[in-house]
Amino acid sequence: ATLKVNGQGGTVKIELYDMQGRMMKSVYEGNLTLATHHLPVDLDGLENGTYSIKIQQPNGIEAVQLVKMRD
Repeated sequence: ATLKVNGQGGTVKIELYDMQGRMMKSVYEGNLTLATHHLPVDLDGLENGTYSIKIQQPNGIEAVQLVKMRD
């Protein structure tokens, strides 16, 4: 899967959580420039279902949902 992120410039931390609030994977941690980025999300080893992706950037936190439907 690919995640589209509008970088705001600065340090970014992106994590994938299950619906029980457990962190399942770290997707990205580092700097993103002020631009649109397409980041790969590795879903290997995760069961089908709904997940939440938390995107922490310098000016706030955003959450988006992701649904894995098949391997």
